[in-house]
Amino acid sequence: MATPFMLVSTFKVKEGSLEKLRDYTRRVTELMQEKEPRIIAFHCFLSEDGTEMSTIHLHPDVASMEFHMQVQRDNWEETFSQVVTMLEGIRVDYYGAKPPESALEPFRRAGSEIRIKPTHLAGFTRPGTT
Repeated sequence: MATPFMLVSTFKVKEGSLEKLRDYTRRVTELMQEKEPRIIAFHCFLSEDGTEMSTIHLHPDVASMEFHMQVQRDNWEETFSQVVTMLEGIRVDYYGAKPPESALEPFRRAGSEIRIKPTHLAGFTRPGTT
């Protein structure tokens, strides 16, 4: 079995963007759910004061993450390009195999701190649970 690939990204919510962000995250989540059948989980969390948002991706392997980046590129103009108007990258943590360059580049451009933890020590994933 391949080691799962996970990432947690944290963003600063730009002033006045919160309501637009709520709608955006719903639309992007629906798009990903429809076009990315291999992704195990995707969640967005907002801080209590609404100034930070984190996303959590859980993929079965790096290939699934690469496919996610392709979906993002394919839908950039109509959906994903809007993220820069609402969020500012802070950091991203990658867990599992070394992330593909396609997943690193957007965070590098945004000046986000990038942390990689490639060595899986232990753990499990229960299929079919929420």
